[in-house]
Amino acid sequence: MPSHPPADAAEVLEGLRIESMSHGPDGVARHQGRVVFVRDTAPGDVVDARITEWRRSYVRAVGEAIRSPGATRREPPCPYVGKCGGCQWQHLAYPAQLGAKHRNLVDHVSRIAGLDPGPIRPPLSAPDEWRYRHRLNLRVQDRRLGFYRAESHELVEIDACLIADPAAGAGLAAARRWLATVDTRIRRLALAASEDGGALVLAANAEGPFMQSDGPRNLDVVARAADTGVRGVVMYGKGWRHAWGDVRVSFMVDGVSLVTTGGEFTQVNLAGNRRLVATVVELAAIEPGDEVLDLYCGAGNLAIPVARRGARVLGIERSLRAVADAEANARRLGLRHCRFVCASVEQGLREVAVAPGIVILDPPRGGAAAIVPDLLRLRPRRVVYVSCDPPTLARDIAALARRGYRLEAIQPIDLFPQTYHLEAVACLTAA
Repeated sequence: MPSHPPADAAEVLEGLRIESMSHGPDGVARHQGRVVFVRDTAPGDVVDARITEWRRSYVRAVGEAIRSPGATRREPPCPYVGKCGGCQWQHLAYPAQLGAKHRNLVDHVSRIAGLDPGPIRPPLSAPDEWRYRHRLNLRVQDRRLGFYRAESHELVEIDACLIADPAAGAGLAAARRWLATVDTRIRRLALAASEDGGALVLAANAEGPFMQSDGPRNLDVVARAADTGVRGVVMYGKGWRHAWGDVRVSFMVDGVSLVTTGGEFTQVNLAGNRRLVATVVELAAIEPGDEVLDLYCGAGNLAIPVARRGARVLGIERSLRAVADAEANARRLGLRHCRFVCASVEQGLREVAVAPGIVILDPPRGGAAAIVPDLLRLRPRRVVYVSCDPPTLARDIAALARRGYRLEAIQPIDLFPQTYHLEAVACLTAA
């Protein structure tokens, strides 16, 4: 609950020096012993900031004026900065982004997990800090297309996105033209570019029923793929799904091409994903014949490279379509000892009969707290944990460490330049 500000508290705090970046959009300063989070600031900035929220242990504020900029501050190149909520750190030079993410990860591991951060490696930078997203997840309001403003449901329309790869970025105009013609009410639109030449797939999440008039329109769009770039369209809502054209999205990993269909999840940064996969393979230290359990396996992004090294892999994934994609990928590559089960990870773990030597998991942002007891029951000799959220990673590795697992390494990998988000791969071994 918020506390009342001191009676002599000024509405504007003058001359605040920003010390660091939070795991979020804010710079961090201190005023009279209280932490102050200030939006759109960079380490070294000296700012005047207007208070927006008082709490017992901290204050939130927005910058009113920059008295002197810090050495890490830069002019953001995107015209939507300050409006679109997507790129919170674009005003921060890229080396400073990497340094801030690394320091935050160290802080989470030492403070939340209570572990020595010594095993944390230097971060692997993104191959390109711009033009890296092969998939854009857009919001729709009244047939307008864009992203939400930070901490709101107000739509900011966009004509271009500097972190979209060229094919996905070029597809924005085609997606907007398509959206203007459909009768079905769309609330979200994913625009995915395939790595085999950049052809586009539109995956539209609808509100309410499908309007039959959109079927011929979608057939026409994919028939004119050479003009529109759109090779396939998927529309889905509560209890229904329809597809037109070629809805496959391919990407290269571990020297082979994997395929997903109909807008299933893939890492948005494909070049960064290859570094992620290489890190998992290294830390897992696979030997031929190893029994490996891959949790939240998706279309086989990690299971396939592990199986290619001679392991016997069981993947568990709740999405039926992703499991079908994973099975097709394994079959096409001749991986006979790689199989997949469609179930929630909690249910699938309870039915595992053979204790694996290695568990790989890539849970959603909320982490894997619910399955830690089952992991401890199986007692694999090695756990390789892929995380997109350092705080929940720290929480979960702490639970494993309390039950006899030793943290061997954490490799941070920046898959999300211009944001505070960070991917990390942790390896723990049974003591």
